[in-house]
Amino acid sequence: SNVPLTGGRKNPNERCVQINTENILFICGGAFPGLEEIINKRTATKNTSIGFGANVEKEKEKTVGEALKLVCTDDLVQYGLIPEFIGRLPVIVSLN
Repeated sequence: SNVPLTGGRKNPNERCVQINTENILFICGGAFPGLEEIINKRTATKNTSIGFGANVEKEKEKTVGEALKLVCTDDLVQYGLIPEFIGRLPVIVSLN
């Protein structure tokens, strides 16, 4: 990882120091708004019954807490995090 010497935002013309992050643990915290929608789309069961006797019911959407318990790495990639970063997260959990 390239880290600027002065800290703050990276400037293309600024000198950077290369740091090996192989043994560094990352802890990611935040609200991640909209992540539950991605999870709900992935985990939704589709009722595609056709016919007069078909039981067509819309599945109840999961709450934010229920959805975040089912998060996986593919959800985080679709959310916008880069795979190289997600690869540094060996354990993914959500907190209530």
